[in-house]
Amino acid sequence: MELERQMMRAIDDGADYLDIRYEKEQSTVIEIRDDVLREAKVGFELGAGIRVLLDGSWGFYATSDPSRLEDGITKALKLAKAHKADKNIKLAPSDSTNEEFKLKVREPPEDVGIDRKISLVREAYKKLVDVDERIKSASVYYTDSIIEKLFLNSEGSEIRLHLPYISIGFRAVASEGGELQEAHDRVGAFTGFELIKENDPGEIAASVSRRALRLLDAKNPPSGKFPVVMNGKLLGVFAHEALGHAAEADLVVSGESILADKIGSRIASEIITIADDPSIPQTHGYYPFDDEGVRSRRTLIIENGTLRSYLHTRSSAGELGMEVTANARAEDNSHIPIARMSNIIIERGDQSFDEIIEDIKMGIYAKGMRGGQVDTVGGNFQFTAEEAFMIENGEVKGSIRNLSLAGRTLEVLEKIDALGKDVTGSIGFCGKNGQTVPVSESGPDARISEILVGGNDA
Repeated sequence: MELERQMMRAIDDGADYLDIRYEKEQSTVIEIRDDVLREAKVGFELGAGIRVLLDGSWGFYATSDPSRLEDGITKALKLAKAHKADKNIKLAPSDSTNEEFKLKVREPPEDVGIDRKISLVREAYKKLVDVDERIKSASVYYTDSIIEKLFLNSEGSEIRLHLPYISIGFRAVASEGGELQEAHDRVGAFTGFELIKENDPGEIAASVSRRALRLLDAKNPPSGKFPVVMNGKLLGVFAHEALGHAAEADLVVSGESILADKIGSRIASEIITIADDPSIPQTHGYYPFDDEGVRSRRTLIIENGTLRSYLHTRSSAGELGMEVTANARAEDNSHIPIARMSNIIIERGDQSFDEIIEDIKMGIYAKGMRGGQVDTVGGNFQFTAEEAFMIENGEVKGSIRNLSLAGRTLEVLEKIDALGKDVTGSIGFCGKNGQTVPVSESGPDARISEILVGGNDA
């Protein structure tokens, strides 16, 4: 094969390692916002990314013209020679693989006409706005993709992937008396059009609008330290933002993580077990191989309160003398793979919701996340819940809005003293170093014995 010959020539020229990621993607995007079809298009993208490791330095070159790969290899090799690394990058070992994988789905998105997709989006939009006249702004955003990837490296791997992806998102803004409140939701996964049939868009749209309307009538939250029950969506995003990023090994290596030197140490309540698992089919963070050709697998981050692993690329695993974890991800071929999460999972407990709240005299039940910020170095966080309710004498009472939760990550993890049986989750797109990748989070209801709360009108 000519491409393999070119790769071996780079090795002969002194390269220690080389890989090529070739990607082709066909996508459909449809958006209706405020009763106007803002976008309805089919797109096509093609490109390749080439990495060369030489004397401890990376050289990377991306091109939208895969016919110029030979030139790209030469340029990546020159870039590696030009950059003198402060430290010698070494790759942890990984098995070479020759595999072709096509994700099987019941109804491929490319077999569904764009007229049918537009009709689906219009119907969902109607469900958003028909709930109540106080819904003043609304949008539905649909996208699907067929992604084809070819990964080659100088160690003999050749991996071909065919992955269909689909998602649909909803947003509603309610207004009354000068007050505005917003709600949103999204479903999506690497799967086929059957996702739409299994998750009724109209039903989800109506629930989003009803949530925005509830927030109009909600009261502002109290301030102080209270017992708080997070639902699975909020707990999952908390685990992703406050813990998961700190577990990404590139931040550990660069000294930007509170989890540095804590492998084997207890960092959370003993009832807490958290994993990252990209190998689960029909999920939003799914992939069969990461962007370094490592087969996906489940990685225990925390087991019964003890930190077990970081999330690695091959270089971070080599730096720390640990095993690879299949967490090297790139947004597309034009970006270098970095350590990223996939599907964050908090293992469930054995208590019913009523059992979790029965001893709370005055507390808060918080659901979903609207936004926030995290300091992975200092371990501090501040989040705003999308919706919340007061708990009084073991019962859920009135709705509250703009609830802010703040604290230190490891202290809050230690204060989780009850976990529910039922699991809920959310999906999203995680940004880091200018790259965005699809992720998901899921978990049970979790009771935190005490956390600082207050109002956030932002």
